[in-house]
Formats: sequence, C-alpha cells, structure tokens
Amino acid sequence: MVVANYGNTIPFWDQWDVEIDRFYRPWLEGNLDWFSLIAPHNEHRVFTGRVLALLLFVLGGNVINPMLQIAVNAVLHTVVLLLLLQALLRALPDSSSRLPVTLVVALIFAVPLGVENILFNNSALYFLILFGILFIHALSRSGNQSILGWFAPVFATALLGCLSFASGAITLAAGVALLAVQWLTGVRRNHATIIMIVMLSVMMLVSVHFTPSIPAHASYKSRSLVDFALSMLSMTGGLVFYVPSAVFIYRQIRRKPEAGDASWFLFTLLLWVAGQMLILAYGRGHRNVMASRYLDLYTIGFVANFLALFVNMKDPALQWSLKPLRIWLVLFFTLIGVAFPKVSKELQNSRAEVRECESRVSAYLRTQDQSVLDEPEAKIPYPDPVRLKQLLDQKIVQSMLPPFLAGDDGQSGSKAKSKFPKALFIAGSILAGIGTGLFCSRLFDASVVFGIGKVSG
Repeated sequence: MVVANYGNTIPFWDQWDVEIDRFYRPWLEGNLDWFSLIAPHNEHRVFTGRVLALLLFVLGGNVINPMLQIAVNAVLHTVVLLLLLQALLRALPDSSSRLPVTLVVALIFAVPLGVENILFNNSALYFLILFGILFIHALSRSGNQSILGWFAPVFATALLGCLSFASGAITLAAGVALLAVQWLTGVRRNHATIIMIVMLSVMMLVSVHFTPSIPAHASYKSRSLVDFALSMLSMTGGLVFYVPSAVFIYRQIRRKPEAGDASWFLFTLLLWVAGQMLILAYGRGHRNVMASRYLDLYTIGFVANFLALFVNMKDPALQWSLKPLRIWLVLFFTLIGVAFPKVSKELQNSRAEVRECESRVSAYLRTQDQSVLDEPEAKIPYPDPVRLKQLLDQKIVQSMLPPFLAGDDGQSGSKAKSKFPKALFIAGSILAGIGTGLFCSRLFDASVVFGIGKVSG
C-alpha cells in the first residue's frame, strides 16, 4: 500500500550513473563487462542488487520501471522477514510461545519505518539481511552432516552476503565469534570447526581489504569516542532496550546447549545485530545513524531482542521478568508512535519531491529547456543538473526511461503510470484486510495461551 501511494516512479540519484550509464547502456550496446557487476559502488559491492536490477530491466522490455523494482523489493523484504521469523520461532523453549511471539513480531514488522528503503531501489540491503539469515542458519546447524554439506552453504551465503553490502564482513565476524564461543565452551571441538574458523576469518579479512575507503565520506564518520558513544546510545535507547540480549548471551554461554540447538541462531543473530550497529556508529556518526535507511536493521535487532527477553522469561530463575517484558513492549511501541509523524512527513515529502522531479524531467524532454533543471532550489532526480542534462540528451538513455516522461502534458503519463500502483493498492488492501482478520482471530488463541480467556467447565 505504501508503494502504491508513495512509490518512486522515476530513476533517482545513483540510478542515473550506476544503473543507467554503467549497466543498462553497455547492456544495450552489447559491451557490458560482467566484471563491472562486482565493481565497488561507494564502500559497497552490490553484485546481487545489480543482477536483480538488470534482470528486471530486461524483463521490462529494456525500459526502467522503478515501481516494479520497489514492488519486487517489497516481496523480497517480506520473504526475508518470514524466513527470519521461522528461524527465531525454533529458538523458543516451547511451542505455546509461538503464537504470542508471532503476533508481536507481525506488529513490529508491519510498521513502515524504513521509508527510504521502501520507496527507492535499495535491494542490496535486503539481500544483506537475506544472506545473513541463511548464513547464520547454515552455520549454527549441528555440523554432523558431511563436510561439504556444512561448508558449501556457509561459504556460498557468506560470499553472496559480502557481494551484497560492505557490512557483509560483519556477518562473517558474527560467524567466527559463534564458532569461537562454541570451541572455548567445548560445545563444538573438531577439525571441521577449526577449518571453518580459519576460512571465515580469511574471507572476512579479504572482504575488509577490498572494501574501498571513500575520502568524501570521512565527514560522515564518528570523530571521537564521544561521537561513537552517542551513536550507540541513539541506536539502542541508551542501551536499555538491549539488556535482555546481554542477559541471553550470558545465559547461553553458561548453559552451553548442544551445537545443533536452535538457540544458537538467536545467539549469532544478536552478535550480527551488534556488529551492524558498531560499524554504523563508526561509519555514520550520531548525526546520520538514525536515518530511515538503517531502521530496517534496527527493527530486526528489536525483534531479536524481544525474542531474547521472551526466552529469558521462560527460565524459572527469571520469572520476575514478565513485568519488564510488558514494560519493554509498551516502551517500544510508544517509540514507534513517536516515530509515526516523522514517517508520515517523509512519505509526503517524498511524494511531493518525486512529482516535481517527474514534472521537470518531462518538461526538459519536451522542450530541451535547461532552465527547468537548474533553477535554484529545484527538485531534480540527480544532484548535478549538468550531468543530468548530458544523460537526458542521449537517445539511448531516453529509450530506457518510463514512457510517461515523454507525455505531451504529463497527463497521459500520469494515467499510464497509475495502472501498476492501482493494482498494487488493490492487492495490498485485500491482503491487509485478510491479514488483520487473521490477526484478530488469533488474538483469541493468544488469550487462551496466557490464561486470559479460559472458560470454566
């Protein structure tokens, strides 16, 4: 529903250089260098995102369809969250906890906090999360299967994670930490574990070595320990929200469950979230660390932390934590409520900006009047009006653009471009209605689980 009403319908910022000029044009000219698919973009190597974008471009008849891209991203994101939920539910100590946990997690994931990721093509982040989940799942298995059966999926998901986002190296670090803990506690001590630790460590060092350092981005980084500390406090609610995670990690090391226990997935996921936060606190500083593009990562952290709190509560020695659990949930959703005005404002501003970008690009294509692109304070889809003009003047680039941009007055274009969002909106509304109905019906089951709706006799 958000995509249908607010989705971006025109190539935006990096898409002009990275996708249009470096990939789509060479593809149409028949000289695309496949090595360029793994070439760095800023600090990242977004191979998986580029392959998906190129595939959608070809399937779309060699025409860019940003709405199609973000709709596919919405499906990708949903699949990722379902896989994550399925893996987390296995970490629960009993099946009766699955229903209330699922309901709470559904509510958390339903809030569109990551506005920038939803409205623009940022599939690389979703691929980072996807391969991170698959990597952790593959690594945290018992390891009793054949060496190939354990190494192959771990290696493949680790490699694809590193080729999706720069912080894929953090995924490897979390894996090394898991195996090191299991080795030191005697949970998993064999030659295969040592080989895996060495292999992942080497991959991590190679990934870090080939991560470019962008001088222009130095101003984004934390400039002092105070700046770094403020970033961490901003992301974690003053560390209060992640106390359950610290308790769970401590308990896990003390309990030392067997290697194949599902709780090791949650353990590693918490390390992964901590690593992502640490690298963001260093690389973006407290002024940028709460940008909406990072909120999808924080949401996963909150969900993992909620699971940790719920598991802790099931320990007889921690039964007292039921009240803190309720307080934690109230505080968390209160923060979401506080964030709603900001989310609403971002959505409205984005729609207004996209419409102005459409209008100006369409006007330039019809009139070739450069003034519509370089007016002071003008909203255009690329920060450099001269570079944007150079791209728009190329016939091959014009052939890739959405057809509505060449409409006579923009009206025909608006009508054409509305069909796909309208279809999405109808489908989204129906699914939202069905989901809400199922959600409410399951609330009755949840009340029975908690003993609220028991009927005597």
